[in-house]
Amino acid sequence: MFAVFWSPEALRRLLKIWEQAHDREAIDRAVARIDERLGSDPEGQSESRDPGRRMLIEAPLTVVFQMNETRRMVIVMSVWHFQRRAGS
Repeated sequence: MFAVFWSPEALRRLLKIWEQAHDREAIDRAVARIDERLGSDPEGQSESRDPGRRMLIEAPLTVVFQMNETRRMVIVMSVWHFQRRAGS
């Protein structure tokens, strides 16, 4: 298991996303799934990006995070909201 932390910047952005969301429950569900997936298997649940950073998509959110294998810790550095296209 990994401990999952959200940086202050990511939390501020998440709050803005939540406040502006039409479906706040979808945001809440996505955050819970992100925490669960990153807590159980962050490397296997994500894609490599810049050195030391990984990305996880859990609709309607995407997060970029750093992982410390030794400390069994994940830090979400940024988050953004995306809309699915009609018919997707």
